Amino acid sequence: MAKGMMALLLCVMIAACMAETRESKPPVPLSVEVIAKRSHCLPVSTGWTISLMDSKASFQQVFHRLNAYRIGSTVKSPPNIDFQHYYGLLIEMGQQSTGGFGVDVVNAVLADRTAMVRLSWYRPSSNGMASQMLTSPCVLLQLEKGDYDEIQVVDQENALIGQVSLLQ
Repeated sequence: MAKGMMALLLCVMIAACMAETRESKPPVPLSVEVIAKRSHCLPVSTGWTISLMDSKASFQQVFHRLNAYRIGSTVKSPPNIDFQHYYGLLIEMGQQSTGGFGVDVVNAVLADRTAMVRLSWYRPSSNGMASQMLTSPCVLLQLEKGDYDEIQVVDQENALIGQVSLLQ
């Protein structure tokens, strides 16, 4: 009887050890800051595009591209980003047929080695008036680096808009 109880106890212990007890950690907030928001980003993409900048040179190139075609304004110097602690991230909505489209950043979190940037996009009301012009909304961000291998961008309905792998 004692041998049977020990065998049963041993089986229970082995089963408990073999069961995967992976606890999901709560998401950790990441610092995210909007550097520029535009209704026209050139050159125009056909859909959602996510671009990662990990150096001052690549960031300056994108920043100047976003400001090169602005009428009546002087091109500012790009802000200084500490690329040891931050990435630059450009999120482009793609070409739209009217005005009234745009993108707002909600937050960024780190979960399971993935940085998730949550944004909210909007479009003009279907029964309202909108300017008849082509637009290409975008937002340029500074995103805190962390212990993650991928950046995912999701919208207000948690739909994946795009992702960038940091693994080479």
